Amino acid sequence: MRNAGLIVTALLLLIVAGCGGNGKESDEPSTSPPPSASDGTTSPVTGVNLNKLSIEILVGELHSLVAAVEPSDATNRSISWASANDVVASVSSSGIVTGESPGSTIITVMTAEGGFTDSCTVTVPPVSVAGVTLSQPSMTMLETLSRELAATIQPSNATNQGVVWSSAASGIASVSSSGVVTGEGLGETTITVTTEDGGFTADCSVTVKPYFVRIGQPYTAVDGLTVTLTSLTVSEKPGSYQYLIAYTLTNNTPDQAIDEGSFKMYYAEAAGGLPEYGFFDKLFLGDTKSRSYVFEDLKTMTFDVLEYHHDNFFTVEPLEDSLRWRVEIP
Repeated sequence: MRNAGLIVTALLLLIVAGCGGNGKESDEPSTSPPPSASDGTTSPVTGVNLNKLSIEILVGELHSLVAAVEPSDATNRSISWASANDVVASVSSSGIVTGESPGSTIITVMTAEGGFTDSCTVTVPPVSVAGVTLSQPSMTMLETLSRELAATIQPSNATNQGVVWSSAASGIASVSSSGVVTGEGLGETTITVTTEDGGFTADCSVTVKPYFVRIGQPYTAVDGLTVTLTSLTVSEKPGSYQYLIAYTLTNNTPDQAIDEGSFKMYYAEAAGGLPEYGFFDKLFLGDTKSRSYVFEDLKTMTFDVLEYHHDNFFTVEPLEDSLRWRVEIP
């Protein structure tokens, strides 16, 4: 019986050896797929690479960076983006880089697994000035008053927005470093703005007229009528002053019918004034109206400016395009 057991054992060993072919290990490579999350295994991240080491983009320009996580079958492919200086260039969560202002910065991509990084140097060159314009090419202003000019540099995103202002005759009109023009004396001059970058220039012709006009002289008002203040007399009463004016209005235009404007006295020490009432005639070509009118108010409410304009009934101070005469208490 012992011999019979040995024979059975030998037969079993022969059967097992036969199932293994020739009994040698195969030299052929394995064709089974790599480990994956689907079969419960993971492929760890070993690095990340960007498609560009450096780029140059303009202000406002967009550029897409592409990150490749290694290996290509890595299980966790999550990445994050960051800019070392968002003022120069920003980057979105998908790797879109935007040029913000001139300078240089580093865009970095980092893997969520392992913290592997790669970077790209981004350079944003300055935007050169191509020209400059002024808000108006010419203007007429009154002596002692101020008006502001605005300079616009092209292109609007030019890096250096600095300008220098100058006047050809500062005794007629001066200009501040911010473009505020002040009438200094009667006459005409030119205000010039010059860009710091490139030296581009733009001009504004300025005419300065007197703030006050003269009694007895004819002047053309903004409504087109010729206005002559023939007299202005101030007389004193116990508690008030009376201001008697006499004037003529003439329509010298070739083909217009013009509604007459009105005179108004403005207070010396308070806002507002006292308008003329009662005259609303229309003047046709060649028509002349001669009128007189009396203003009166308390001695504590004296006037210092008489104005003619067609739209001053509700104004609190003289209009810039009106005719004005100085009023003096004797």
